[in-house]
Amino acid sequence: MMALGLAIAGSAMFANAKQYCGEVITSDDGSKNATLTCASIGTNLYEFRLVSEEEVTGYNAAGSNLHMTLSSGNVQLSAMLTLADDNKTFSYTFSSETAPVIYARDFFVNYAEGEKKYVIPEDIEWGSCGTAVEDDEAPVMGTATVGTVTHNSATIAVTATDNVGVLLYHVTDAANAIDQRIAPADGNITLTGLASATEYNLTITALDAAGNESANNATASFTTGELVYHDFPTGHLGDAEFGDENGRITLTIAKKSDTSVAFIINPNNVNGFIDYVEVKVSGQNPVSFGEPGGDTSAASHELLVAGVTFPLTVEYIQWHTASMDNAGRWVINNLVVNENELYVEEEEPGSGTGLPHMQADNMRVIARDGLLHVTTDAPAAIRVYNLQGMCVAEAEAAELHTALPAGTYVVAANGQAVKVAMR
Repeated sequence: MMALGLAIAGSAMFANAKQYCGEVITSDDGSKNATLTCASIGTNLYEFRLVSEEEVTGYNAAGSNLHMTLSSGNVQLSAMLTLADDNKTFSYTFSSETAPVIYARDFFVNYAEGEKKYVIPEDIEWGSCGTAVEDDEAPVMGTATVGTVTHNSATIAVTATDNVGVLLYHVTDAANAIDQRIAPADGNITLTGLASATEYNLTITALDAAGNESANNATASFTTGELVYHDFPTGHLGDAEFGDENGRITLTIAKKSDTSVAFIINPNNVNGFIDYVEVKVSGQNPVSFGEPGGDTSAASHELLVAGVTFPLTVEYIQWHTASMDNAGRWVINNLVVNENELYVEEEEPGSGTGLPHMQADNMRVIARDGLLHVTTDAPAAIRVYNLQGMCVAEAEAAELHTALPAGTYVVAANGQAVKVAMR
């Protein structure tokens, strides 16, 4: 539903009023943009227009009133906005002998992911947007050059020309259901919320404040990066001192889609054997694999849980191990995971098995076939950290040998550090 909050701003005109002619405003949480135009379009005739960069859902005309004060505060107007066929443009045209003042300024718009609030400025000067004649000349689209691409976003440098000025860029990709109007910032537009490891082929046109769209277009193609998931090393009841020899494990939580994740457990020692794993996500039924005392390994098995939201609340993860003469069941309780903890950017996509051999003064590091080997010239405190800063393996010795899941790690010893990628 769409509604307006009654945040009363007063009825006096403001000393430092400004024209809002194609002004980009952002929702209060910074996630959505819309273009605001408040213009005098004729003698005693005004138009209020709000154009969302994305389609609106669940529109309710009865709840879309815009409240204004006219004639120096003596007359109040409740304006019913109309949503255009593009499902993005709200507008209202009205007559008044004096310029209106908006006094209900919280404008709520529904999107697929929920309601967003825009604060409509109160210092509006209802000017003519800098032109006395109708602008019927369309922009000419120039170039579109792909810049930074991550696993879920892309920045594109764009150019275009227009007789008045380019306001927005219309970006489409039918294969990936993209149809957005994006305001440029410093000559760039940015797409967010993209899928990882996905090819995008964009068609881009230019729009001016009058709504004219360029007849020509530019294209831009790119493929988003892969995700490398963080690991969560832990032990009995999350005690970091519950060491490898007693069954410490590495937990990997991998985002498989927007609404599903996989839980993967591996032993953090070469001789470890995990025969049973069970996961209970809040609001979901438990998911398990294997059986205690069985001879089937549950290590590296993906326990997939669908229908999840973030932050993710995990009531418990339990596993059973019969290795190293310490048969027993261990558990992690009440683990809360934010979405941004689940990945880091792949630094060298497609680089195969990673860095097979690296060397610093007095330290040699070899990563091969899922095993990490570290040797030093003399006994030292050797530490291996993941990119969350968690220590996943350590030794007070002249060498360390351990199995590690795929990911990027930092090996430190003798005051030196070496970065290594396990594939």
